[in-house]
Amino acid sequence: MKIHPATATLIAVLFLSGCGKEDGTKAAQENANPKVEPAPSDPPQPPEPPTPTVTTPGDPVAKAGETIDPTGEQNPGTSTPTTPTTPGTDSSAPKSGENSGTPVAVVDNDQPPTTTTKVDTGEGTKPTSGEVIPVATKPKKIPVIDDDVRMSLPNPYDKFIALDLELRKAKVDWKDVYDSGFMDLDADEIDDEYNLCLAFGIKIADGLLAIKSKNVEDLNSCATQIEKIAAKLGVSDGELSRARSVKRSAQKEDWLTVFMELGFLQSDIMKALRRDTKKWTKDRRILIIASGWMQGARYTSYAIEKHYTAGASNILRNPLLMKYLQRDVGLLSAELKGRDNIKKLSAALPIMYAIVDIPRNGTIPKEQVSELYRVTTDVVDALVGD
Repeated sequence: MKIHPATATLIAVLFLSGCGKEDGTKAAQENANPKVEPAPSDPPQPPEPPTPTVTTPGDPVAKAGETIDPTGEQNPGTSTPTTPTTPGTDSSAPKSGENSGTPVAVVDNDQPPTTTTKVDTGEGTKPTSGEVIPVATKPKKIPVIDDDVRMSLPNPYDKFIALDLELRKAKVDWKDVYDSGFMDLDADEIDDEYNLCLAFGIKIADGLLAIKSKNVEDLNSCATQIEKIAAKLGVSDGELSRARSVKRSAQKEDWLTVFMELGFLQSDIMKALRRDTKKWTKDRRILIIASGWMQGARYTSYAIEKHYTAGASNILRNPLLMKYLQRDVGLLSAELKGRDNIKKLSAALPIMYAIVDIPRNGTIPKEQVSELYRVTTDVVDALVGD
């Protein structure tokens, strides 16, 4: 009589149960899962020797745990593209502050080390006949300025966020920062169109800080002044409708919507100014952008001076922004460059560049942060006083 394998297993378990649970279980497992001898096979083949990897001169060599992306940058783990930061001072946060959403492209001038041909045999790197493997050298950084790159509208908001992240527990009193430098500008008292452009850039920076401090009264004041200045520059009432949206959202304390609406308002005004081809010139654009960034640097340096740490000082690092500002201010018309307020702006830029031109992980001494605040304050106060 033929017995099913499962039945045979059950009988074996019952039979062996008197010999001890462990022995019975072991026997049952061996009956249920009989060992199968592997079929004879060909003898194992020796592993193939590793294929030599040849790198050509100039190719970067990956270290353990790194990958090489097509641009030649070495990135730990998975290679990811890098995104340029907006200057408010670099993107670069970076730590934070490196502009991080920053407005102009940030160029990193670190070049990969020079290499020569190497042959990887899998047994370690050995020089081939006549080969010389030099020690890698790191060249000095040289700022690269692209004549086709235009400065973006001022937005130091990323610097404010970076400072919050750096200080963490030490809360920044953003209302105090706003009160330290906001400009109360009456458009009716400014007749010169170029001074109106300077005032417009300053009030953009004021508005962004009013949002950061979440002060409804200050934000409404900024929106009203921006609206009046833009109207005097020739922007229509319909194109200023977002100024009213900014105020309505501020009353509701919907700060995310306020931030977005203020950005749209800024963009609408710039588009309207560009359409007036008779009045819109590179001079207007440069003045709006330069004054806004100067006011942003003034606020940021004040906040960092009051809450100084080495890491916080790195937020001010932005040599490329200063290079672009120097380039653009140098492109102003001869008439404007002859004005006292523009002369003061031009003279301040090299001083500011010397302060913020530090290595990526470098620091700015506190006395230099104080000097930056003093310089930017003098310039902003002079810009709308001429």
